[in-house]
Amino acid sequence: MAIRTGASLAHTINTVPTATMLALGFGAQQAARIVRVRRVLPLNRPGFQGG
Repeated sequence: MAIRTGASLAHTINTVPTATMLALGFGAQQAARIVRVRRVLPLNRPGFQGG
């Protein structure tokens, strides 16, 4: 039997499913926009400090 670590529950901005974004309160259009943009922009590149 495998030990559960919760790793499958940890999401980053680049891996969070659309359904989770909707559950967090994002609108459907906003969630779709986030998914589109994150496929183009490297949001977790090394050395990036973020806002």
